[in-house]
Amino acid sequence: MSEIVLLVEEGNDRLRAKELTGHVDHVIIERQHDECGQFVRTWVYAGERALTGQRIFREHAAPVKEEAEQPIFDELRVKKPLPLGVDKATHDRIASRLNKFRK
Repeated sequence: MSEIVLLVEEGNDRLRAKELTGHVDHVIIERQHDECGQFVRTWVYAGERALTGQRIFREHAAPVKEEAEQPIFDELRVKKPLPLGVDKATHDRIASRLNKFRK
């Protein structure tokens, strides 16, 4: 028995016709190869039919796990304005060192 079904891709609603030679109830598992390796696409039939009578299988994509960010550097958040000068104690310490060289 041969049957032509319609495969609808998730996200962009592209249609593709596929001929099934065996008996398929609700799920089609398709293995595809590309330059990165092999990946699996799953198509699910939910009772939907086209106007011409073909069964419509919609792509069922597995949920994508987002990887936790691991930044190379920690971000620095400035909570108050940075001082633009030197405080009195630092100024006096530097001045005393300079006075040693002047004598």
